[in-house]
Amino acid sequence: MTKLFYKHVFNIKLQDYYSDVPDSRDIAQSLVYSSMKDFEEVTKPEFGDLMLIKLQGIESHIAVFLGEGIMFHSTIHSGSVIERISKYEKLIVGFYRVKKNDPV
Repeated sequence: MTKLFYKHVFNIKLQDYYSDVPDSRDIAQSLVYSSMKDFEEVTKPEFGDLMLIKLQGIESHIAVFLGEGIMFHSTIHSGSVIERISKYEKLIVGFYRVKKNDPV
């Protein structure tokens, strides 16, 4: 979902970090943090920034910040949904923006 959003809205192709949820919590967490090299943490999110959310005690869920207290994400049970951030507020680890490449 996030890859499609970035491709269609920003014309940015994000890497494939993993296609299935890893079996181990440690592996999932290390995959999330190893992919962070492409992003920078921000304190004031803007439209399209990624939100890292801790579910079941591990930083493993990604949502897209849409603004005005709204986020877009996918769940196993509901598919892609738009929800209020307040539902996940205590679980948000941080907001991240795709790093801009330096001009060549």
